[in-house]
Amino acid sequence: MNKFNELIEKLKLEGLTIEKEDKALRIRVSTAEELVNVLNKLKMQGFDHIKSITATDLPDRNVLEVSYILGSYSHDKMYETLMIITISLSRDNPVLPSISEIFPSSVYHERECYEMFGIKFEGHRDQRHLLLSPEDFTGIYPLRKEFKIEEEGIRG
Repeated sequence: MNKFNELIEKLKLEGLTIEKEDKALRIRVSTAEELVNVLNKLKMQGFDHIKSITATDLPDRNVLEVSYILGSYSHDKMYETLMIITISLSRDNPVLPSISEIFPSSVYHERECYEMFGIKFEGHRDQRHLLLSPEDFTGIYPLRKEFKIEEEGIRG
């Protein structure tokens, strides 16, 4: 059995539902506590860094779907596998625990999600703007669907 299939079997034994997508595995979690537990387990299995934390705005469902994408540099062959952990949050109060203690590289990803989607990460040590200056912020998070870009007139 190869490393990829071994990992799937270990995670299934822990009661996790896994969707296989080519060279990626997706785990959907429903609570912040479950998210932290799964991330800790995956780190122990060899997923040693966060490649990205991103979100998708689904206003018709009043949800922000947050995806944590993990990779591995330390285990042979596992570097080819992406692990995606997804959790849905209410758009009205999107709050998650910071995972910077588990994965220090998540600090900037959490700041970007905060700035672009308004997701607050409890326990984050530096939850300030990363890309936009405070003067640029209009009160609507730029990657939410209700954000509209001001159109400039064409001068002839």
